Amino acid sequence: MQGLDGLGFAAPILVVAITGTLMLLMTSFSESEQDEGPMLLVTGLTGLAIAFVFSIYKWDLDVSETYFAGLGVYDNFSIFLNVLFIGCTALTLLISVDYLKKCEAERGEFYSLVFFAASGMMIMVSSTSMLIIFLGLEVMSICFYVLAGFLRGRPRSTEAAMKYFLMGAFATGIVFYGIVLLYGISGELDLVKFASWVKRQSENHGGVRNIPNHSILLLGAALVIIGFAFKVAAVPFHMWAPDVYEGAPTTVTAFMATGVKAAAMGAFLRILMTALGPFHADWASTLWWLAVLTMSVGNLVALTQTNVKRMMAYSSIAHAGYMLVGLCVLGSNAGAAILYYLFGYTFMNIGAFAVISFLETKEGRGLSLDEYSGISSKYPVLCVAMAVFMFSLGGIPPTAGFMGKFYIFRAAISEGEYSLAIIGILNSLLSLFYYLRVLVRMYMDKPIPIAAGENIPRPSKILTTAMAVSLAGTLWLGLGPKVGFGVDDIWNWAIQSQHSILP
Repeated sequence: MQGLDGLGFAAPILVVAITGTLMLLMTSFSESEQDEGPMLLVTGLTGLAIAFVFSIYKWDLDVSETYFAGLGVYDNFSIFLNVLFIGCTALTLLISVDYLKKCEAERGEFYSLVFFAASGMMIMVSSTSMLIIFLGLEVMSICFYVLAGFLRGRPRSTEAAMKYFLMGAFATGIVFYGIVLLYGISGELDLVKFASWVKRQSENHGGVRNIPNHSILLLGAALVIIGFAFKVAAVPFHMWAPDVYEGAPTTVTAFMATGVKAAAMGAFLRILMTALGPFHADWASTLWWLAVLTMSVGNLVALTQTNVKRMMAYSSIAHAGYMLVGLCVLGSNAGAAILYYLFGYTFMNIGAFAVISFLETKEGRGLSLDEYSGISSKYPVLCVAMAVFMFSLGGIPPTAGFMGKFYIFRAAISEGEYSLAIIGILNSLLSLFYYLRVLVRMYMDKPIPIAAGENIPRPSKILTTAMAVSLAGTLWLGLGPKVGFGVDDIWNWAIQSQHSILP
């Protein structure tokens, strides 16, 4: 669909990008950095609310419209993930206001970069063109290279930015070279047209494996898979994640662990299910090993961590492994299970990082597990929220984490991948050790004595709102209310989203 309708379908991306530009202009003409935060927060949340309305204004069960000469697509899949990105961006803004003030880094460019990164995420999942997906990936990545090094006074932040840039550049090159190989053989950049080309060639030559230059097609697919494996921090392409997650500003780490993972996994899903489905037998075994290694290495190494952010980095790696289980099978609504998992993971992960950002000091201290000892005496409500987030990350019911893993492992079992499901369940049990270790430190270590008249810092209303929303989302997606918009509705929407990307 072209013209004004095309603009209407592209409106969510355009609104987010325009809001980021407006915030940058507001920063340029502002006379005081101290007054920027609340003003930019209101502007950002308003822009996100408008983008949300545009995301769902033409949504129905069978919507699938292309625009801008077929480069963009408005379907259930893009709508689902765009709503997720909007929520993720809103929560990131809310937890960043106090954190930036505490770190004396209240610069409006931060908010603009967050919005430009979000627009890149939305571009990635709202196109069937490999070239546009790549451009969205670059827009998102460049913003995060800068955001990772935003705390220029901290050497670790600068180190994180440099490491992320170098490793990200390699991953980008690998993805692009894979796309070049696929285009060079097929002459198609559109995923749907590429799938049609593969189908014709398969019929003409008696099978997929008999297609001319089949090995080059496999190499191109392998390079694309490797490149996106870098982005989701799958083992053995995960080495950048712990240092970057630890060195980046904590709120950026939260956005990176949720938004980047969701965007990369979304693009991964669209490419694999739409274009590379006929090659499933060729790459399924590779993804099987990627899933097993990613789950196992992430959880095992997380057991040894004493820094909370590094522990969460390896936790994020392990969660990427759980989602890769769904990519291995791509049947029995596995794609929908991944989407549901991402939805719940956003709430519980940003909620956990909101607590971590509050407990972190201006100098970057307060991130050691030893410094969490007995803090429940000072912050009882905060620790209850942290306990819920840790339980959810560990997959304990009734939380979003439990439901997400339930759908993932059920999809694997339905496809006969019993060993993969068993390995995933055992890894989930293993992860409970380091998640519960945080709670043991908070509740069972010797309480911190509170001096008479001691002024105990409290979370601001803005940060409290972000934590409350994250907590509500984590429990709501786990308890499964039968009234209103509940778990069943999200699950059905995820199923519709999966069906919209099948060729």
